[in-house]
This record gives sequence, C-alpha cells and structure tokens, in this order.
Amino acid sequence: MKVLVTGATGFLGSHLAKRLAKDGHEVFCPVRRERKIQGCKTFFEDYKGTPFEDFNENVDVVFNCIGHISDHLSAKDLWETNVTLQGKLLEAAKKLGAKRFVHISSVSAVGLDGKDSPIKEGDDLGTGLGYGDTKRAGEEVVLGLGKKLTIDVVVLRPTLIYGEMKDGAMDKIYKILKTPLRMIGTGNQVWHMVHVEDVVDACLLASSKKGVEFQVFNIVGPDPITASEVVKIACETLGLKSKGLRIPTGMAFTIASACQTLWGRKKPPVSKFTCKLLCLSHEYDQTKAREQLGFNPKRSFAREVSLLFSTPRAH
Repeated sequence: MKVLVTGATGFLGSHLAKRLAKDGHEVFCPVRRERKIQGCKTFFEDYKGTPFEDFNENVDVVFNCIGHISDHLSAKDLWETNVTLQGKLLEAAKKLGAKRFVHISSVSAVGLDGKDSPIKEGDDLGTGLGYGDTKRAGEEVVLGLGKKLTIDVVVLRPTLIYGEMKDGAMDKIYKILKTPLRMIGTGNQVWHMVHVEDVVDACLLASSKKGVEFQVFNIVGPDPITASEVVKIACETLGLKSKGLRIPTGMAFTIASACQTLWGRKKPPVSKFTCKLLCLSHEYDQTKAREQLGFNPKRSFAREVSLLFSTPRAH
C-alpha cells in the first residue's frame, strides 16, 4: 500500500510513519525542513499554497496528523491550520487518488469539562477554548467535504497521548516531578490517556476497516487513572518523595490566564488548555471504537508509566 502521512515529524506522526514502513508499506512524508524518517520517503512542503502540488505520486491512503495543539495562538492562526488547511489537505488527497483519509482530531473537539459518566462521541460539552472549537470545525469540514468529493473519511479523537520520555505527556510530567510541585488540582481527577502505539493501531484499523466511513471514534487507553496514582507510581520509580507542593485548581487557572496575557503570542509555561487537561476529570466511552472499529488498546497506563519512568535518561 502507498500512503502519505502529514505531521510525520510530530509525536504521533513519527510513530505512525515508522510502523507503516516497518509493515512494508511505501510511505511518503511531507516535511517543512530536510529531515530523514526511517524507512520513509520525504519531500518538501510548507503548506503555504495548494498542498502537494509538486508531488507526483498516487497514494491509497492519507493519514492526516497535522494541526496546532495549542490555545495561545491567535484565533486566525488556529483556524487557518486546524480548519482551512484540513479542507485543502482533503482536496489534495483526492487529487492523489486516495480512497481513504484518516483524520486525527482530538477529544478536545467534544469538550474538556469533566462529567460523571464516560463522554461519548455524540456528546457536546462545549469546548470553551479556541483549540477545541477549531478541532470540532475541522472535523465538520473533512466529513462534509469527504462526502462531496466521494473520498472516505474516518475521524479519530485520541485523548492525551503518551509514550517515550523524550516526547509527549510523560516528559512534561517528569519535568514537573523534578521540581517541588507534585499536584495541580485535588489529585482525584481522572486522566484517561492512551499510549502512542495504541493510537497507531487505531490508525491502521481506520485505514482499512469497512463500514466505518464518515464515523468519529474516541481513541483512549484501556483504563483511566487518577492523577494521584500517576504521581505515586512515577515518584516510586524515580525514587522521589510523593509529597510536595500542590496548586489548587482555581489558582492554577488564575496563573494560566496571567501567563497567557503576559506571554502574548509566545508559548506560555502553562495555559488554560493545559489546566483543563490536568485539573478536570476526563473519562471517555470506548464502546463505539471497540464494537465498530475493532479497537482494543493493549497498553495499561499504570504498567507503561512504571516502564517509562524506569528508563534511564540522559538528563
């Protein structure tokens, strides 16, 4: 199979591209700067004009992992990348002969305000953030345009993705634990995270499964876990004290708002989006992905956290 992976230099995209190449597929990766990706063919693309104009290959599937993951950028910048560009990418995929477009969205599209019962794909909690609003709008664009262009679209909504220490959520947690800070919020909030290799599994299923066209799926790990449990496991593995400074939820949001104001369009040390991820409970329903997509995540968060934090670090 010939495939194209956008965002292949990012956390998820790089793992996906490498797995596809390992499985024997011919993988093409557009990149903004010259960079080698193991087993893949790269070509330059800055996404400023019509995507892939100088790319002369036909592909079977496009995996779209590109997007801004932020809430500190201007509304215009977020919309341009997370909405407008997504439509252009789908149109380009059609011209390349792709039969399926696997679109990576986010659970932020349904909203991050915690609720007691697991959040389903059809729920709309209101995002309250520019990032979530644009992810929802981006989904609507590719789903609507896909039907018009007759190219199958499957939307995946991963929750917070973790994996190697050098990337993703685990590195952020490690850096926090190396300070006196131990907790933001009560510690009872539930985090429903997903291992990057499980998300890759979901992408592969979405690329070939019949009967899931124009569907949206929550992609989460097998077991939610409380923030306190994460800190306890990590501290035990790292040989650190589990007790330390705790910042209450209200104070965390106040600090985040101040940081976003002071830093302007630059990336702040903490944002309201980060606070929502860390301070509120988020548990997502897995029924639809399991029954329709055949997705069964294999990697337990509690076990993987222990393995990740026990891996030697160079810093």
